[in-house]
Amino acid sequence: MFGFDIGKQLMPAINNMIGDKVGNVTRFDFSGGNLALTIELKGEEKLPLELTISNIAYRVEDGKMNIYFETVTASRPWLSGIFEMVAEKTGKKFSIPDSMRLMPLKMLLPKKK
Repeated sequence: MFGFDIGKQLMPAINNMIGDKVGNVTRFDFSGGNLALTIELKGEEKLPLELTISNIAYRVEDGKMNIYFETVTASRPWLSGIFEMVAEKTGKKFSIPDSMRLMPLKMLLPKKK
């Protein structure tokens, strides 16, 4: 779509932030408003964690960039349950001050109507 693979651009930065403490992201696939991640967690290298976030979109409201999503699922049922509880409490969104802009992310996400 944009002539570059956003996952290849973001994976090194993500791994730099979490690598020493958590593990390494080995797959970052963002397409069609969906994100799929594979993370090799420290101490659990033989059973990577798979995360999927579906139908991601954004809307700028009240000086904040709200990221909306439909579902978050994980390869660990207990973690999917936690994500489901958080999604219910947050209205399936999280907010970022719009002053941060996140232009690369805005370019990839469809604007919510």
